[in-house]
Amino acid sequence: MSKKRKNTLGNTLRWLAKYASRKNTPPKVLARLAGCPHQAVREAVAENEATPPAALTRLAADGNPAVRIEVARNRNTPPAALEKLAKDKDSNVRWFVARNDQTPSSALADLANDADPDIRKQVAGQRATPPETFAKLAKDQDWMVRAEVAENPRVTPALLTLLAGDEVSWVQLAVVFNPSTPAELLAALAKSEDETLRAGAAKALAVRKP
Repeated sequence: MSKKRKNTLGNTLRWLAKYASRKNTPPKVLARLAGCPHQAVREAVAENEATPPAALTRLAADGNPAVRIEVARNRNTPPAALEKLAKDKDSNVRWFVARNDQTPSSALADLANDADPDIRKQVAGQRATPPETFAKLAKDQDWMVRAEVAENPRVTPALLTLLAGDEVSWVQLAVVFNPSTPAELLAALAKSEDETLRAGAAKALAVRKP
């Protein structure tokens, strides 16, 4: 292929990728572009929230992890496709599934068992994470995962009380800054021997006073 033809092809692919990324591109066109042999175009289609669910489902099985990552990030990806991607062999794909706020609770529960603590941390920060999964992650061996649970406003007072007694002060501080932490628990933490924790709890209590 001549240099001129290569440049022409490159320009065409760049234009297609840009067109595939536009929100006003017709869904039928995006569905066709999902079958493009060039990765950059498929990535743009996978990222576009205007892409039809059926096309996103097909792209969830794409052979290139970069394309699957964009599907995992897309908030309009069908729940069944996200559940499939939660078991993807690529940890980066699973991380983005765990971060997607549209990921089903069942997939988040599965991802809570992931060997990668960064993925478990994302699950701990999700609002849709099941209560029993929060309870499991509150005892995670990685303190950063536990801290993420402690910051989540959906966590129960019982779990916050458990985490307030964590051996790592950063986890305890996360409890202090959680808006769902009961006032009586903050009052107890305001008497802590740890100066930073004590000051943080006192400040949180003062903010809540009418």
